[in-house]
Parts: sequence; C-alpha cells; structure tokens
Amino acid sequence: MIPCMPYFVILASALFVCSVYCDADANINTDSDEIENSISELKGASSIADLENINLFNNTIIVPQNETKQDKEFMSKNIVNETITIAPNSNLNLGSEKLEAEFIHLYETSKPAEYHRPQFEPRDPKYAKFFNRNEKGPVDTCSPTFSSPYLSYKNGFYTPNPQNNAFGSTIKCFYACQKDINYHGRWISTYRQITKPTKPKCDVFRTKCQNIFGHVVWGDVNYNAYKQKDNKVKKMSHLNPKYHHAHNGTKYSVHMIYIDSVGSYTFDRTMPKTSALLGSTFKAFNFYNHHKIGENTLPNQEAILMNLRFEPVVDLQNGRPTIPRSNKKNFCKTKKDEVPFIPEYFKQNGYKTIHSQDYWYTSIAQEPYSCYQFPSFDHDIHTFARLSPDDPFLGEVWRKKCLESYKVQLAYLQQIMSRYSNKDLFSFNFFTNLQHDSINGLYHSDTNMAKFFKDNKHHFDNSFVFISSDHGVRYGKYREATEIAGFENINPFLRVIVPKQLQANKQFMDLMNENSKKATSQFDVFASLIDILTEGQKSQFTDFETVDFSNVMNYTVNGQSIFRKIPERDEYDMRIPFNYRFYKHIGTNLNNSLYPEIRKNVINTVIKKINGLLAQNGLLKNCARIKVDPNAKLSTIKYMKINNELYFNFKVKVTPGTGIYIGTITSKFEIMEDKIRRITSYAVEAETCEKATPFREYCMCKSLLSG
Repeated sequence: MIPCMPYFVILASALFVCSVYCDADANINTDSDEIENSISELKGASSIADLENINLFNNTIIVPQNETKQDKEFMSKNIVNETITIAPNSNLNLGSEKLEAEFIHLYETSKPAEYHRPQFEPRDPKYAKFFNRNEKGPVDTCSPTFSSPYLSYKNGFYTPNPQNNAFGSTIKCFYACQKDINYHGRWISTYRQITKPTKPKCDVFRTKCQNIFGHVVWGDVNYNAYKQKDNKVKKMSHLNPKYHHAHNGTKYSVHMIYIDSVGSYTFDRTMPKTSALLGSTFKAFNFYNHHKIGENTLPNQEAILMNLRFEPVVDLQNGRPTIPRSNKKNFCKTKKDEVPFIPEYFKQNGYKTIHSQDYWYTSIAQEPYSCYQFPSFDHDIHTFARLSPDDPFLGEVWRKKCLESYKVQLAYLQQIMSRYSNKDLFSFNFFTNLQHDSINGLYHSDTNMAKFFKDNKHHFDNSFVFISSDHGVRYGKYREATEIAGFENINPFLRVIVPKQLQANKQFMDLMNENSKKATSQFDVFASLIDILTEGQKSQFTDFETVDFSNVMNYTVNGQSIFRKIPERDEYDMRIPFNYRFYKHIGTNLNNSLYPEIRKNVINTVIKKINGLLAQNGLLKNCARIKVDPNAKLSTIKYMKINNELYFNFKVKVTPGTGIYIGTITSKFEIMEDKIRRITSYAVEAETCEKATPFREYCMCKSLLSG
C-alpha cells in the first residue's frame, strides 16, 4: 500500500518536470485555469485512490533528447501514482513552486554526504607558487636615522648632555610615562624635567626637549621594563566553594607566545630552524591536531584566557542538542571581578603578569575596557608596540629606529625575564604583524626567533611555554584557491614546552607524547592553565587522572587539561563549532542549469544577510550595498544530505570589491551559524572608512568607488 503524501509535493514535482523538461512548443496545456483545477482536485483528494484518478496535465511528459539514467529515474518518480519521500522533520514551505520542485528533486536524487577528515600533502609542489621564501621583512633594508643630541640613554637612565646649556643655548628635557586607557586613546602623565640621571618608573615613556622659546626640538618614545614589588598571594577568584586550593609545592612560570594566522603546516614550512630547535633542545611537543574555536583572533583569545564560547555548537551528524554560545555578559555593565580572566588568576597566585601585543587597534586585555577598567597586567608594552593612526609621532620614531614589532616584543620579554629571574611569571605575547597580512611573513623571522629561544633557554627551563596561534591563514590567493588552506585556517599550530624538572619524569613525558597526537582545542589550553594553578600544583604533576575542572571552578570549564589523560571525545564533545571541525561532510557541486532556483535563493540569502548586517549596524553611510558578481563561475554551491536534511555550502563572490564569502545554509534557506565568513582581505576596502566595527569585513567603502 502506498502511503499518503501531501498534495503540494505531487504538484511541485509535476511543475518541476514541466519547467525543466518541457519544450517551448510542446503540446501541453499549462493554462493557469488548468493548474488551478489541478490544485483544487489535489486539495479535494481524500485518499491515495483519489490521487491516482487525477489527470494532472493529462499525464503528458516530454522527455529531453539527451535523457540520462538519472533523468529516467526522476521521470518515473514523478508520475502521479509514485511516492516521494521528503525529510521527515522538514516543513517544506519555500514560497515558490519551482523552488519546491527543484528542492524535492535534489533531495530525492542525492545520497547521504560522506563524512571524513580530508587528507592533504603539504609538501606537494603544486602549492609552491603561493610561497616566497625570499620575501624580506619590513625593515630588512632599513638604515636607522634616529639620533639623540640632547640626552644619553643607558641601562634605563636618561642623562642630559652637557652641551645643552653651552654657548648660550638653553635646552630643557622632560619625560612622561605613558599607558593605554583603552583602544580609543593613551594616557600620558605630567612631564617632569630631567636635570640629572633619571630612570622613569614605568615601562613606556616619552621624552622631549625644548628650546628657550618652549618649542620642541627633539623627542622620543622608548620602553624599559621597570621592576615592581612582588605580588601578594590572594584568594583565587571563581573557585568552587567546596574546592580546597593549596598554595604549596613548586610553581612554574608560564609564557604564551602566539603568532597571528599560522597554521600547523605553515609553521613547519616557514620556521624550520625554530621548529627544529624547539624539538631537539626544548623537547617541545607538537600538538598537530589543534583546533581553533572561532573565526578570528578575539574569540580564540577569549577561549584561551576567558573560557568563552563565541558560537553555538551544533551536531548534524548525530543529532545531539545544540550547545549555545556563552552568555557573554555586557562588559560595560559587569563588575570586573565577575569575568573569568586567566592573567588575573595568575596574579592572585603571586605571579607577575606581562602583556605584549602589536595590533594597533585593540587586544584581549582591552576589549572589555572601552567602558571600565578591566583587570590589567602588571607590565604591558602594548601602548608602545601598537602603531595607531592617532599617534603619528610614535610611528616616526619607529621609522627612524628601523623597529619591527616582533623584535621589540621579544626584547621586552627578555628584559622582563632578566628583571624577575627566579620569580613566577605569566606572560601573554601576541604577534599580529608578522604573518597576518602576508603568508610569507614568517620566513624572515625564523633565524631571530630561534636565536631568542636559544639565548633564553635558562629562563624557559623552569617554565611551561605555549608557542601557538589563534588560527591559520584566512585570506589571500592560497586561501581562495586551495582546500588545504581552508584546513590550515582551522588548524593553528601548537608547540608546548614543559619545565626541565618535569622532563625527567618519563611517565609524564609519555603522557604528553600520547596527548600530542590527540585532538585538542583552544578550550584545552584554558583548562591546562587552570590545572597549572590548582590540581597540577597540588600533585606536582604526578597525578595523571582526568579532572573535570568544572568541579574546581564555579563555572563550566569547556576543555580538558593536556597535562592529564584526555578522555575519548569527538569534536562536538570538544565544543568545536560546525565550521571549524576537521571531519567534514563532503559536498557535491550543485548543477546550476538543473537547479537555477536553488542557486538563486542561496545567493539571495547571502546577499540579503550581508546587506542586512550593513543596515542594522549603521554602516550604509560609508559602505556600499553589495550584489552578486555577474560572473557565475566565481560563485559556487555544494549540497550535502545529512540525516535526511539538505544543507548548502556556498562560496559567493560579490561586487563592488573583491569580497568572497563562505558559509552554510539550511534547507529553510537560513544561515546556519548566523555567520558569513570572508576569505579575501578587507584591510583596504573596509578599514579605509570603518576601522572599529566587528562587521567591517562586509564593507566596501564608498569613498573608494569611482563616481
């Protein structure tokens, strides 16, 4: 017995047959009245027998000349007395009969998508055209022109030159301390005159010299780590009230050195000297199955340091409940001690905390305090390392000194470690400018980076060191043209050095070696840092049993410590959002001529979403509305059948501008993760007019368009 089915399924199928296969001159009556009569008959059918007696379009079907086997199967399934099965949980109401017909046909003829982890050969010669090992660094050919005629500087002290007051000249020099208030501006203290050898009591300072008329004749901005008093141990925030936190046992320093936009393959390719040194001299572990958990820098930093989930976690494969994004509190209305923040935890445990970052606009330490003072680091060079448009003088100093930010940051960290030798330190160092805008940016830094680690081995011997990235390459021709780059994007590199004392523990090292082969994520880094401060310190890393750190803290900890046995888990268990998983549902290219309505609706959904985001966030004043690029070859759609539902992966090229966007759309033509990701650079097209908004990747500045 044939089961009953909705009348609209049959009608839509018949309409699709006609719209796709009927010749313009075919003798078929498709008069609107005839269609209405057919609809009425379908509505009136009360049984499958009634349906079988309906003469829909006189049952006349024109078969195309080049009929394929798949076409024949489709044709036979669209005779009225055949059953069409649609996704049992779908509410098929797409608003267009042609679209519904195409959708049903695609559903019926598609097979379940394969689900596996793609394999790549990163050394394949076909990728060589994207790389340039000889690309020079930004200051490799720079010759310093900076001079200091009025002040000498040595060992952190400024001393006035004797000739300042010779021959009737009266030159007075001053200094002031500087720090960031937030990413909107800097704070500069009152200038104090330098009359004798003077050491500024701050890490970043400005100097200026004036003539007798008060005109500034010379100036400088400089840095020097100023040693502070030790931090007192305080009660650690957010501990579970039932947890006993012991402060006994050996404590180890922790250094986090993160390079923006570096995948696992990229680090191996661009940093051979550093990679070899880390493995041989430091016995570093290579966690080559490491996952990012968010699209760009901020969500990954927030996962590492704040345990925040930036996106919901769905499970299309097994149908487990969606895990919502973290209930991220409004920082402007939240008391600072209510927010989980790893650096603050270390400070409460008596560590000195250090931060360096060179991105000009903001950082993890500053994102919350555009509106209030967030827990700060003890030492922070961000105010010197970030070259922002609102401080052209700082940029001029850098140019005259031929400074490169990563070298400044490494030198600053070396200063800190020397100042606080044998003290507990926590440092978070983030290098944006090296690799973010060029896939070849790391090549020139390899020798210097290796030398830094070699020269400071004695500092790192008593430390956990995380050398890693937020994510892999996100933009450029390599990302646009290859699937391997898409994988690199979700696979940031991670190397972990453990203290020399622990390297002597064979059982611990065997465990680390085993864990390095397992899948890990940024959430696991957070859990590992909690472990260092709590259970690891308590047992001196001799207890390797799995610990649920949600029982240690008063909130749910998303990850597992890499210093303990990691239980079996899949990417859903790891809280990895759908688009950042290694295991993929393999899509099939959509036949554009066979499914024009589906293609049109997928693209329209993308365009509507982007323009909607521009409008909702007040960006249309400076940003142009976008539309799909008329060159159809530049936009592709792949479909996947997963658990009896259709999904569409899109890659859409828009105009004006060079924007290419990717994402996934559901069978209801909704953006699945409510996020459309851009894979082409937007630094010029968007940040010319919109530097601050998190939605700038969708912007094409009107000021750049002719006419």
